[in-house]
Amino acid sequence: MTSINIHKCAIASFFEWDKLDQAIGSAQQALGTSVHQQARKVITKCQPALMTAIRKFNLYYKQLHSLYDPSCTIPLPAPLPTKLTKLYADPTIMEDVWITPSIGEVPWWLDDTDIRDGICTLLKCDNCRKEQV
Repeated sequence: MTSINIHKCAIASFFEWDKLDQAIGSAQQALGTSVHQQARKVITKCQPALMTAIRKFNLYYKQLHSLYDPSCTIPLPAPLPTKLTKLYADPTIMEDVWITPSIGEVPWWLDDTDIRDGICTLLKCDNCRKEQV
């Protein structure tokens, strides 16, 4: 899952929590205790998937960081915080480091479709090996 997808999932989760918190104290139509607890339970069930995606993203970040060549002009994304409260306040989740164009020669994995296909195939093989274990 890319940081953009994690961003969408995290923002949706934060929005649901904020909406639920607003509904509790709302003067227009306040939620009852049982409805509130049911809503919290449903939202909480989605949290493990988000945390798994964040841990996987951070693992990919470590691998990418170990392979990164400082002479390359492509910036690396920052690792994401693993606590949701810190993630909520983290401004880097709103950034996309690949929006700004790179200066200089285009990297081979961006220019050649065969290499991109090979990278996707390698990732699929890795996922298959993980599922077999």
